[in-house]
Amino acid sequence: MSFGGGTLADELLNDSDDEMEQVEIKKEEEDDDDNDEVMGPSSIDDDLEAKLRDTVKSDDIYQVATLISSDRYKSVFQRVQEKIDTGAPMDTTGLIEDNPEYHLIVESNALVTEINNEITIVHKFLRDRYAKKFPELESLVLNPLDYARVVRRIGNQTDMAHMNLADIIPAATVMIVSTAASITTGSALEDDELSRVFASCDMCLSLDECRTKILSYVESRMSIIAPNLSILVGSSVAAKLVAVAGGLVALSKIPASNVILLGAPKKQLSGFSAAQNRRFMAGYIFDTDIIQKTPPSLRVRGIRMLGPKAVLAARADANGGSKDGLLGAQFKEDLLRKVEKLQEPPPAKLAKPIPAPDDRPKKRRAGKRVRKMKEKFATTEMRKYANRMAFGVEEEISATGVGLGMIGRSSQTS
Repeated sequence: MSFGGGTLADELLNDSDDEMEQVEIKKEEEDDDDNDEVMGPSSIDDDLEAKLRDTVKSDDIYQVATLISSDRYKSVFQRVQEKIDTGAPMDTTGLIEDNPEYHLIVESNALVTEINNEITIVHKFLRDRYAKKFPELESLVLNPLDYARVVRRIGNQTDMAHMNLADIIPAATVMIVSTAASITTGSALEDDELSRVFASCDMCLSLDECRTKILSYVESRMSIIAPNLSILVGSSVAAKLVAVAGGLVALSKIPASNVILLGAPKKQLSGFSAAQNRRFMAGYIFDTDIIQKTPPSLRVRGIRMLGPKAVLAARADANGGSKDGLLGAQFKEDLLRKVEKLQEPPPAKLAKPIPAPDDRPKKRRAGKRVRKMKEKFATTEMRKYANRMAFGVEEEISATGVGLGMIGRSSQTS
């Protein structure tokens, strides 16, 4: 596959210096504070930000969320449904990128990303409309799908005593929601407002059902398209990487340092994202089982080790090598062994015993030369007398101010 000036691979290669400024973390940083700064993938972009702002301008959910009524959505989902219903195996003859089903998989992955964004938009629209009835609910049920199911069941009711929500949210949350509903400051919705709320709930759940079917189909095919990559990072993550890179061959040509960034958030969306400000930006690779099972203090190292292995696995799949997935399994085993090695405690320091004292007499140098050297630096008789002092007798001082000690007094003391 030839790459033009506008492909994703060339953009990543040209902008690698700018993007890699986000991941300038020293390899020796292993404390928990630094590794808490690993951020997973996010699909929030400028278009989504604009659509989220537009949710307050229109009361029609079909004007705000237009994906479900688009021809592309219907076409891709219909073809995926046909493949699921027929259950026919994928044709693996010839080049993988010339296979029509391969292109369907790429389109399906792109559609899954759009569905995720669309669910975010519908959730925002639903929260804004249902806040009139139950404003406290959005802070109690954070998951968009659970929120839609709870709203669909509660509706306009005020008596929560006989309302069963245990099959949607945990029992502890059910108790909190019931208590909050009894003291809520909201008021009942009008019929047209309630119909718009129910339409939003139905759309959210319908989008989730479609996304589940598409992901199930794509993951079932990834083991055939990219067996080594699927074994290494998982079918779901492999499908996302192939989709965002523009194909398996395109993914194999991207540097490992940029593969780490595929799917990473470009910026924080104030007011619409619950993610905290962090320094290390990680893409879809953050969702792999290897990284998720790695302790937070070692996730940065794990991501840096997994990126090159993922590129090597993609190159093997793009060139038709190791179709049984043994190479990907070997890479995964090596990574798990390295991560396990990093978790081992350092070897204990052994107490070094103190050496036994050597009290034996040491050899002393002797001989004519040594005797002459000793005589040269030996203390003279004059110096010995100068160093002595007579008890009770005042010491004489020379003209230069130096004490004479017992010099000249030897005859007197004797």
